[in-house]
Amino acid sequence: MSENVYDLNDLICLLGEQRFSDKVKRFLDKFGENFLLTIEPELDYQYLEFKNEGFCLLFKENILRTIFLFTKINDSSYNDFDKGLPIGICFNYSIKDIIRKLGKPDDQEKLTFRFFQKWIKYNLQNFSVHIEFSRKKRRVQLITIEGCKMDKEKE
Repeated sequence: MSENVYDLNDLICLLGEQRFSDKVKRFLDKFGENFLLTIEPELDYQYLEFKNEGFCLLFKENILRTIFLFTKINDSSYNDFDKGLPIGICFNYSIKDIIRKLGKPDDQEKLTFRFFQKWIKYNLQNFSVHIEFSRKKRRVQLITIEGCKMDKEKE
């Protein structure tokens, strides 16, 4: 892991920022060239992958819309994100642990023929937290943070 000084709130504060804004540039300067840029031009998506740090930023139409926080569960190519997780959860939590702590989710996967629920979602004031669970260990595998105000812009 690098010695970069930042935390989860620094990432969340970037939601809604332009890709080349001073605020985003200052944050990215902490990493030098230590990220991978993947562009999907047909969707106008840019992914900035920080695999050593355990996170990825998704810019849609040059605006930061989504933050992905990873763990090494299922042999992920990302290291564990170790700067704290949103809403007081941990990667080793099960779905029952999270619901016990936070209450009923705002949205969840609809169970059909499976006995395992793969994801739940909580909507907070300024962003939503989508939590995905690993099938094998049934623990938090991926956390996706999306800015709520961006969702409302599209309506």
